[in-house]
Amino acid sequence: MTLLALVFKDCILPAVFGCLVSPEAPATLTVATSRGETQIEVFSYRAMPSISSSDLESILSVSSAIDEEGWAIVSFAGEPFRFLLGAPVLEHRGNLVNLASSAYQLSGTVYVPLQWLTDYVPSVFSEGYRYDPIAGRFEETGLQPVAPRISRANPIETTGRRNRFGLRMRHTVVIDPGHGGGDPGSLGKFLSRGVHEKHVTLGIGLKLRDYLRERGIDVVMTRTTDRSLTDSVAGRFELGARAAKCIEDCTLFVSLHVDALPRGPGYTTASGLHTYLWGGPQTDNDRRVANMENEAMEYSVEDEDDDIASILRDLQVNEHQRESSLLATAVQEAGTAVHPGTPRGVSQSNFHVLREANRPAILIETGYATNRGDAEFLESPRGQQRLATAIADGIVKYLRQFESKLELNAR
Repeated sequence: MTLLALVFKDCILPAVFGCLVSPEAPATLTVATSRGETQIEVFSYRAMPSISSSDLESILSVSSAIDEEGWAIVSFAGEPFRFLLGAPVLEHRGNLVNLASSAYQLSGTVYVPLQWLTDYVPSVFSEGYRYDPIAGRFEETGLQPVAPRISRANPIETTGRRNRFGLRMRHTVVIDPGHGGGDPGSLGKFLSRGVHEKHVTLGIGLKLRDYLRERGIDVVMTRTTDRSLTDSVAGRFELGARAAKCIEDCTLFVSLHVDALPRGPGYTTASGLHTYLWGGPQTDNDRRVANMENEAMEYSVEDEDDDIASILRDLQVNEHQRESSLLATAVQEAGTAVHPGTPRGVSQSNFHVLREANRPAILIETGYATNRGDAEFLESPRGQQRLATAIADGIVKYLRQFESKLELNAR
């Protein structure tokens, strides 16, 4: 059994993670202070209750911010509590506490597990606050009930009515055209002289950017020219620098690549689109592709020798696995419909850039540079246009499903 599994199994690592049991959640939470009572909405995130930090800021001595490492810092009465976004972990006074659900960010607002306010805060400020689970009431001690006022912030109503593609929330997609600059990527047997993987991925990436923007989606590019992302200190290619583009309000991370097989019997026959998300089990081919992409650039592993840091990273990635799988399926189905090659399906493999993205993330091997039909399709403006349009449609299909789930949970 892995150390990560031990964290979750009956919470038997109290020396590493403190443990809380989530209470039964009310539909609304009454917050009572000397200034009066306010009812705030309790939202359901992946079937777990959460509350908006902005709702609390208007009632209690609460503030929130996101630090450079992707932690949400929520201060209560001047006491900082650190939440690792996308992972059910709270850090407080140097201790890690295992929660029932994760903090997350939506449209610039931090949402924290209800459990934090109802269980953990009263344990820290035992003389100042308490929670009544029967009444669904968080209160300063010694107060008498007064007339309530209502707060109804809704995280779903962010852009008004739906656009013509069925979206009404603001979304930001990070597009990562693989390789670039001094890192050409695959040379490919059937790509034209002077054309490399880095040129193909950039061509598709720029078209994908335009099609997503037409659909009302904001886009951040890891590169828009033939350049590489380098470590400013060591001057090395840095996978983490690509993934770091997906921070704060980033919704999804999409990395584009072109596969190529080593010379051997039948190496020119393999073709088709293949979409990956992080994880395993893996086939020999999945490991080959991951090793090829990972070795193209230096990968920062400064925290990998730290067991706790590794656990936290795995917790964060695992929170996004289901969404990554749904995104990969939608994109693979849309791309396969226009691609001339043999459908390769959706797989999991250990692409470091996906592990670092801190959001639902996929890597698309758009075809094989060692297959004549794929290479001609991927190199042609028409082929790039068709594939980019299909990928954009797959992303929109996933986002519509994602919004529908949020709307259902918020009711």
